[in-house]
Amino acid sequence: MPYFQKASRDVFVSHWGSVAIDEYFKIFNDAAGINGQFSRVDYMPHINPNNGANAIANLAINLPQYIHGLYYSDYIGNISTSFAVRKNDYVELAIHPRFPIFGQWKTDWNQGYHMSTAFHLF
Repeated sequence: MPYFQKASRDVFVSHWGSVAIDEYFKIFNDAAGINGQFSRVDYMPHINPNNGANAIANLAINLPQYIHGLYYSDYIGNISTSFAVRKNDYVELAIHPRFPIFGQWKTDWNQGYHMSTAFHLF
């Protein structure tokens, strides 16, 4: 069962009409660990479709539609496998960690965005 070891949010309010949100997450998968070593080739779904069924392969969140300046990174740098799509009512952010998070594995990442104070302050 995955759980967050840490989740924090910093909110910065500017006098010039902007709110900046900076969030940090650290997630741990408390499931049973894997036997032996991890092989990305063995994990590939077209080779073994049932391998990695208990791993966390992606993380997704819906953010407010009016945000701008979205960023996200992990401890090494930019998360290379990810996407953000602006829908009619929200922005969908999906992050695929550098590796699947099997049992007893963990990962962390940082994300943030900006928005106008008009939506939150008056």
